Amino acid sequence: MRLLAFVAVLALVLSCSAAVLAAQYAPGGDDFESYDVGTYFTTITTSPPSPASSVWGDSATYAAGLRWNIVETAALDGNPNNKVVRIVDTPDSTTKNTHLRADFFPSAPYMTSGTYTVTMDVMPLQTNGPFKITMTRGASWTNGTDWVCAIGFGSTGGNTFFPDIASAGNRIFLQKVTVKTAGKVAWTETGVTYDANTWYTVKFVISVDTKTYRAYFGPHGGTLSELTSGPTAFIVNNTGVMVNSFGGMIVATSNIANEGAQLLLDNIVGPAPLGARVVWDTFTRADNWQLGTTEDGAHYGWGNGYNSVASITGNKMVFGLWDPPVGSDGAELQGYAASAVDMSAWVSSSGGDGAGIAYRKDSSKELGNPGFGYRLFWRQDGTSVKLSYQSYGIDYASTTYTPATAIDWTVPHFIRIKAIGSSHQVWLDDQRIIDWNDSHSMAAGDIIFYRVNSAFTVDDFTVYDTSVSATDIAGIKNVPVGVPVSLSSATNTCVTAAFSGFFYLEDANGIAGIKVVSPAGSPGIGDIVSVSGTLAENDGEKYINAPSFTVDGSADFRCKPWAVTGRTHAGPGLSDMALLMRIWGKVTWVSPDGSYFFVDDGSGVVYEAGKSGVKVINADLLVTPAVGDYVGCNGVASMDNGVKAIRLPNSWLYMDILKPVSP
Repeated sequence: MRLLAFVAVLALVLSCSAAVLAAQYAPGGDDFESYDVGTYFTTITTSPPSPASSVWGDSATYAAGLRWNIVETAALDGNPNNKVVRIVDTPDSTTKNTHLRADFFPSAPYMTSGTYTVTMDVMPLQTNGPFKITMTRGASWTNGTDWVCAIGFGSTGGNTFFPDIASAGNRIFLQKVTVKTAGKVAWTETGVTYDANTWYTVKFVISVDTKTYRAYFGPHGGTLSELTSGPTAFIVNNTGVMVNSFGGMIVATSNIANEGAQLLLDNIVGPAPLGARVVWDTFTRADNWQLGTTEDGAHYGWGNGYNSVASITGNKMVFGLWDPPVGSDGAELQGYAASAVDMSAWVSSSGGDGAGIAYRKDSSKELGNPGFGYRLFWRQDGTSVKLSYQSYGIDYASTTYTPATAIDWTVPHFIRIKAIGSSHQVWLDDQRIIDWNDSHSMAAGDIIFYRVNSAFTVDDFTVYDTSVSATDIAGIKNVPVGVPVSLSSATNTCVTAAFSGFFYLEDANGIAGIKVVSPAGSPGIGDIVSVSGTLAENDGEKYINAPSFTVDGSADFRCKPWAVTGRTHAGPGLSDMALLMRIWGKVTWVSPDGSYFFVDDGSGVVYEAGKSGVKVINADLLVTPAVGDYVGCNGVASMDNGVKAIRLPNSWLYMDILKPVSP
């Protein structure tokens, strides 16, 4: 069994017409090792037999002898006692199917930007049982308007579950649209097959910014092959649009009558922000006046302040009401200090003056005292929420949110705080209530839950420390602007294009590329370099602002360009920024000085008024085409005055011109 960062249940409360859905929230994924064998996963309307867990939901489809999800053992990686979840859908005359689902992120809000990777191991237990694995936007799992991308496992018994797949067969498919209508292709072939009773690994790389994904598939422990042809657009739903966020996943069997499937699932590695350190605590432990440690692998300790009476009560962190009033004190997360955090929790309070959350607290000061750093505080009467920077309890800067209607803090609310550099943002449930810039302190510090005389309850705490830099290009492009980043030669990235004052790097598999701006000049194409600097962004393109770099050698490989059409390169969805691209077609327009021109491959796209085709930047002017020429151009995808373009490193070497034949 591979050692995974298992995340226990956190709470995500969703309204449902029949009942309230129990918590289904697993931000780091799941390897199912923490459950007892025989554990079922809960439903919306019908509870399965005991024991049961609410980490994963199964959409009210449980039916004894027909449909269920259960934890059992199955050998993997030499461990005969490895725990997995078995998904069972027995064929019957109904159109019900079996689901297994969870969210990876809190509900307020789901991820509306960034690149995320999800992997899992799956074993189909037959080749005549169709099922699919879908990534979702998070707000809902079973509605087709909420799907991001999906791969399907076909059946030798027929593939009516996958519209547009004409023949039966144990093949792998990709979903394009949610509803098959005239002129739309719902599912497409990949040319890949699978076998029963064999462990496979499935991997999704999802870019929310560009609404694209890449899917990979292969034998567990072996090489994964890409199912997609480079970055591929999200699923188009039945309203003709793609989702604009990412949040969860669902595995679903066929909803066609008399079709069923069984499969095993394991080692789901969820999409914590790349490069982030994840800490969580659901306080699921025995009642005790000692708070214990967080449930993540690092097990950070909670420490009560001098006056604090916080305890673990009913699987929550609970502060009793101070009556008569005593003052302010809190529970501090010890040994964990971060400067860039994205944290959330469910909170409620009653009586007293109010409660709050402190961060970047000076750890050398009094334990549990929130007056030495940034301090979020809500008044118990619901009239304001204030964020301030304090030293010795004195405000040096602050901002206040005043709601139109008083907030009832006696009921649970979802609070999210995101502090990156000088940017401080706060969400209350689904609404961002504070967006503030303050730079009094950007140093790492502790996190405190505190109250001022009030009774205070905290549940389902999660924090991502994004101050830990990513180590590959895809991860670096996902960290916040202003964060220090670095790439070492060990990451096996090479220079694909070099210009005066900047150059482009790409990883060996062509998945991600990035621009590097440096006053130290530019290396040669094919060089392996190490770079350190700060992530920046300009004109919609992220880049590394690097004071210097070192050349560590030359690559024993050369990145090959991706072939793209005009529509996919500049249109919505394709994430090719900073990658080496090849475009070909007819020159439709040339600037007076020849420094850029437009190439149309027949797509007829127009991305700059009056000019048809893709913009090609030809800064060196070694070769200039004429209108009507047919050209093939290799260059890096970049931004130019808000327009996606292809930038030629050298027009003599990277452009082929074929004059049109005279009539």
